[in-house]
Amino acid sequence: MNTANDKKNAKKHLWPDAVIAVAAAVLLIWVLYTIFFPTFRIRKGVLVEYRGNDAQVVIPDSVTSIGNEAFRDCDTLIDVTIPDSVTSIGKYAFSGCTKLKVLVIPDTVTTIDKGAFDSCTSLTTAALPKNLTELAPFIFCDCTKLTNVTIPPTVTSVGEGAFSSCYSLTAINIPRSVTVINKSAFSSCKCLTDVHMAGDVTSIGAYAFSDCENLESVNIPASVTEIGDHAFYYADRIQTLTIPQAVETIGEFAFYGCRSLTDIDVASRNRNYTSRGGVLYNKDVSTVICYPAAKPGKSCRLPATVTKIDDGAFGYCVNLRMIALPTAVTSIGADAFANCRLLESVTMSDAVTKIGIGAFMNCTSLTEMSLSDSVEYIDEVTFYGCSSLETITLPASVKSIILEAFSGCHSLKTVYYGGSESDWQHLIDTMGDENDVLRDVSVAYHYTAGDLIESYQS
Repeated sequence: MNTANDKKNAKKHLWPDAVIAVAAAVLLIWVLYTIFFPTFRIRKGVLVEYRGNDAQVVIPDSVTSIGNEAFRDCDTLIDVTIPDSVTSIGKYAFSGCTKLKVLVIPDTVTTIDKGAFDSCTSLTTAALPKNLTELAPFIFCDCTKLTNVTIPPTVTSVGEGAFSSCYSLTAINIPRSVTVINKSAFSSCKCLTDVHMAGDVTSIGAYAFSDCENLESVNIPASVTEIGDHAFYYADRIQTLTIPQAVETIGEFAFYGCRSLTDIDVASRNRNYTSRGGVLYNKDVSTVICYPAAKPGKSCRLPATVTKIDDGAFGYCVNLRMIALPTAVTSIGADAFANCRLLESVTMSDAVTKIGIGAFMNCTSLTEMSLSDSVEYIDEVTFYGCSSLETITLPASVKSIILEAFSGCHSLKTVYYGGSESDWQHLIDTMGDENDVLRDVSVAYHYTAGDLIESYQS
């Protein structure tokens, strides 16, 4: 008679049992998951991998080392607590943690490897441990919001690209302990205005401060012996530079694109370099290394001892309108006068045998040019973008015109050519691409320097 009631009572007892069973199953799954797929995968003290997605993370005290790529591309991480038990941080350990904002690293850490915080694009402040001896390559590369970092007085070298593209970094103090600033260490730090080097730096690497377009003040310590290629390339606001006595080598294009530079001074006892009138030369004044781009004056008079115009020597000169090269000059380097927008006249002697790639590229005010009788080829992009060039004198010695040598020379109308019509036709047939403007010009054949003088006098 009580069968219906018994069934109801059985169901009442069954539901709690079912809930308990489900909860137990879930708990078992969670336990098994944490055993086989823990949030922190730790092996012999090394945090091999973080598998969570928390915004705040506290690393366990059992960890002694954060392994390579342990937190890489963890795009939820905002804050991380690193315990005092940790002594090293591996390659790219936090690379790509785009929400990580503040970084405090305990003083127990003595080693931070390559690219550890690369592309942490929200990172604003980094407190580095006091026992660190090296800033590894690319350690803070592309940390675009980093505004404040203190280099500990134990660091001896700043690695390649260590702060490259840290767009928000405005000033940096390099302690006396640092002896080497490696390649591209501070390249493309767009807001960097002031760099202070305390005193024991011996080497400033290639591209070290390139594209630091707001850099206004930099002291080169007396200890420096080497300034690398493109070291201050396009450091646009530097006005003056002093080259110390100890400097032995200055690389190619070291000060190219420094469009505010007015004066370069070289210590009088330097054995390899000298300056005259603010212009940088090698010691025997046979090579012009850098003519400051913002040096006042419309014309330039070089010493008679000069035989070579170095690569990029006059690049981006903002005031220069005319120059007569000394008769001893035999070589004009690559980009030697490139981007001299006001340059109207260049006079060269027959001693010139070589004109480098892009030597007069984008000289948009240049209207005429006469090449010496010793030039055998016109290299690629030599006159690229010389949009006002109307006439050019080419000697019969020219055997080839290479890729884009005259590309963009839309005003070119007349060529005075030292060879015959058949020579010219052969030259046109064999010239490189993008020089079609030469096919439509008026050509005067068998033209000589005497003809030029006679034409001028009449």
